[in-house]
Amino acid sequence: MLFDNDARAAFGVITDLLNTSAQRSGGSEDLLEHSATIDQIAVRNALSYKPEHSRAEEVEVRLLRSRLEDFLRHPSVDARIALVNSLLVSAGSTPQLAAHSGDERPHFHYTMDDATFSSKLTALTGIGLARLLTTQGEDRFRICDGQDCEKTFIDVSKNASRRYCDSQTCGNRLHAARYRARRGEQSA
Repeated sequence: MLFDNDARAAFGVITDLLNTSAQRSGGSEDLLEHSATIDQIAVRNALSYKPEHSRAEEVEVRLLRSRLEDFLRHPSVDARIALVNSLLVSAGSTPQLAAHSGDERPHFHYTMDDATFSSKLTALTGIGLARLLTTQGEDRFRICDGQDCEKTFIDVSKNASRRYCDSQTCGNRLHAARYRARRGEQSA
């Protein structure tokens, strides 16, 4: 299954935002305590809009993260559809095509240009989750199989076989542990 850049940006924001919680980040700290975290998410996912760093925005982003957790916890398609629709309504989503000078192709904006950062983020994540549901790809929204890892990711590989949030850390750790176990069995 191939996902375009808009979908990949949405998926990146969804997982980056979820992985800011103390439970998912592997630490004891909620990464949203740092205003730079939202800036990093915006840059990493090439968002054209920037955070305002207001108290209201902070509250709205935390609420969005909580609603994304609800999506992950509720396997019912009906519950997930209701949640996605509520995200889109709360964001004031008004999808429209836009083209910017220097861009080769038109792309979607999911809110009006004057919408707040948190509304734009909410609409983007709502559309991303809608894309997962409408392409029957919600099973691609996963929690890492790595030992002691709770990070989320959305598998955008063609064959949907990804199991780890990061193959270089979680995947290698598991493979190294299995190798050591086999070596230990052989020497015993």
